[in-house]
Amino acid sequence: MNLILFFTYKTSMKDWIDNGLFSREVLLYKKLVESGVNVTFVSYDDIQFDDELSPHGIRHLPFYSSEINKKNNSFFIFNLIKFFYKNKALLKNADIFKTNQMLGSWLGIISKFLYKKPLIIRTGYDLLEFSIQNKKNLLKKIMYYFLTLISLSYSDFYSVTSKSDKDLLLKRFGSRNIHLRPNWIDVNSELKITQRENYTLLSVGRLEKQKNYKNIILQLSNSNYKYHIYGEGAEKSKLLELGKKNNVNLNIYNRIENTDLLDKYGLYKFYLIPSFFEGNPKSMLEAMSKGCVVIASDIPNHREIIQHGKNGFLFDYKNNNLVSFLDKIMNENSIDLEKISKEAHQTILKNNSIDKYTIQELEDYKSII
Repeated sequence: MNLILFFTYKTSMKDWIDNGLFSREVLLYKKLVESGVNVTFVSYDDIQFDDELSPHGIRHLPFYSSEINKKNNSFFIFNLIKFFYKNKALLKNADIFKTNQMLGSWLGIISKFLYKKPLIIRTGYDLLEFSIQNKKNLLKKIMYYFLTLISLSYSDFYSVTSKSDKDLLLKRFGSRNIHLRPNWIDVNSELKITQRENYTLLSVGRLEKQKNYKNIILQLSNSNYKYHIYGEGAEKSKLLELGKKNNVNLNIYNRIENTDLLDKYGLYKFYLIPSFFEGNPKSMLEAMSKGCVVIASDIPNHREIIQHGKNGFLFDYKNNNLVSFLDKIMNENSIDLEKISKEAHQTILKNNSIDKYTIQELEDYKSII
């Protein structure tokens, strides 16, 4: 079976490596290769990454032919034509085309029409809904609406990572064949409970307004709690200044390789994810897999994963009572945090294991060939 995966638009192999995501993102496809699938990545690079991918049995096709073409958006149509002409033999020999996100699905759609092969469109979050929540301009919302409609109409298999996303799509676009496939996590069957610090909260994610870090820093003002964030983004300097102004023990660390980040989770008892909106957040799933007690904003996508008081906690960030909420969790005798930690790990083992996901992925391929 020959699978060609098209990356998210403008996402490169270099991005995966620089952002510390390579080891995580390549793992599923490495397992597929071990199961007999020939995998080719099409990324928005202008150079080969054979040294990185060959050990995993994965082939790499850069979309751009030169650095000049990559930097100049006016060359996109030229690159598109050149890409399909240069690689027509490989594309024609494919059994399945797959896109890594909605943004960039046009490469998969064009390939489907040119070579009459089945297409899988996978979405980690609802691009249209995120554009609405982020108050993008009307033109982008319209563009994402029609891109979603076309992708739903012409894909042979359309998957989402959360029930909330599926329900939104059904509401907006009517009856559609949409499959629910939550994100996978590389989780160990055994959980090591170690001594972890009580008064330090961990968050992982882009430093953007969506993540609601500003609100949390204000709520932690003059408290005994430390707040550690791993991530980069436009809000970094503002958040650091806000923490200093409000006497919050705040540390913001640069992104690190995912394998190193997984080790970091094991140092923290509490993982905080206060986002205004989310898809199926991998960082929260990873934290749960490492036994962190998750404290998540009470939003629909989080409610799909967290059962309040059983495998984590949900809180209403609008009530400005985070400190008292945390104090209650730690001081209430009836709350067994170690039991919640173990239940979080079991939730991921049951619902998000990469081994189970790989089996499901192969079954999905067979269902459309």
